[in-house]
Amino acid sequence: MLQQQSQKIQEHEVFPRCTFDDCPSKRNRIGTIKRKRCTKRITVGKQKRINSTSSRFFFNNFLFSTSALLISPILFLWAGGLFLICATAVAESLLPEKEAIDRCPIRIPSSIDRPPIVIGHRGAAFNLPEHTIPAYRLALELGADYIEPDLVPTRDGHLVSYHGLDLGISTNIESIFPGRKRTMDANGETGYFVQDFTLEEIKLIKVRQRVEHRTKDFDDLFRIPSLSEIIDLLYDWKVNVRPRIGSNLNTSKTSGRPGLYAELKYPDLLQEDANISMADLF
Repeated sequence: MLQQQSQKIQEHEVFPRCTFDDCPSKRNRIGTIKRKRCTKRITVGKQKRINSTSSRFFFNNFLFSTSALLISPILFLWAGGLFLICATAVAESLLPEKEAIDRCPIRIPSSIDRPPIVIGHRGAAFNLPEHTIPAYRLALELGADYIEPDLVPTRDGHLVSYHGLDLGISTNIESIFPGRKRTMDANGETGYFVQDFTLEEIKLIKVRQRVEHRTKDFDDLFRIPSLSEIIDLLYDWKVNVRPRIGSNLNTSKTSGRPGLYAELKYPDLLQEDANISMADLF
């Protein structure tokens, strides 16, 4: 039977189905005879045929491998997240307990319900050199409710806006008055102190940006303003500029009338060094 089948295959070059009856591996099996595919390879010369059972096995393995590739990252992320949660919990348990903040339990009741007040500290100091008229004006345009000048005195009794007493920190005074540096007896500091110059001399110097990482494009363009010039700026803003803006600027917190939030600098030191009373000048 097998010889006849092999001859038939060689003549027609086809691979017939191996049935239960004629398969040598199944011939002696006792049981109900059913016609089905055989898992035995049938070899004709050098040609080999793997039946559908082997093909099905390969396909199932391929699906299993693909699924594993897709599921593995998800399992990895899930395991990593679980590890981080556990590690964080362990680390927190090892840290010392935080001390409770000793806050005053008294709270003053208030019926005021409004947004915070915005103060233009030294003007719009990030954009322009601090304590200059353009910096104060920009702060008003950005919606500040108050502008905050630091006031220091000149030798002839005028209040000007500058953050400290040493003009050499953020002005070009060294190139204008190179021989006017001195050391104060009160604290031993050396510099070009504002109380040693008149208002006319102050108006000859220009202001520079104080903070290093801010833009230097506006250095040596603006002058140190006096208190009267700052008040004139506020008056012009309220009378001439603010009515033209109308409701385009949100100034409901101060009813559209920004104010002055002044700081008097170093009154005790100035009294000792130059016998100047800041309270009287203000």
